[in-house]
Amino acid sequence: LIGEAVGKQEEAKKVIDNFKQKVKDSKEKLDRAGVMDKTFTLIESDSGKTLMIFGNKYGRGGEIFYDYLDLKAPDIIEKEIIDADQYRELSLEALPEYCGDYVINSTWGGPNILADNDIWNNIKAVKEGRVIKTSGELYFYADIYSINLQLDKFVDAILDTTNR
Repeated sequence: LIGEAVGKQEEAKKVIDNFKQKVKDSKEKLDRAGVMDKTFTLIESDSGKTLMIFGNKYGRGGEIFYDYLDLKAPDIIEKEIIDADQYRELSLEALPEYCGDYVINSTWGGPNILADNDIWNNIKAVKEGRVIKTSGELYFYADIYSINLQLDKFVDAILDTTNR
């Protein structure tokens, strides 16, 4: 739409086609690494002791994980958040129920409230080193240029967990 509005349809098509190819290549890499059948949870924490769980809307990488890469969310997130087109605040006590094989932990400024918490540190993904830390500021946006960069960073981070 933007390409059409500014008379650069061919350039816009090229950007979109390149992104689609990158998604396809990324899925193949993740499949070879054996992670396409794993579950992924996107949480956001801040220094104000708030936890939020996100699905495939509202940035934070959800579009990349669930829509483009076709990665799975835990059933509870699929039902309560993705199917309901929502995000939700969550208590720390409820967090283990929502955590999948991988946890993407986005923070907004300040220290991560989870770092020294016993509940967090006993979650399987945390104990097994499958937490990917991101900043809310970088992963908030879902435009083509932002998600292109996010795709690279997420895929590299996931693959890093499989190369240990």
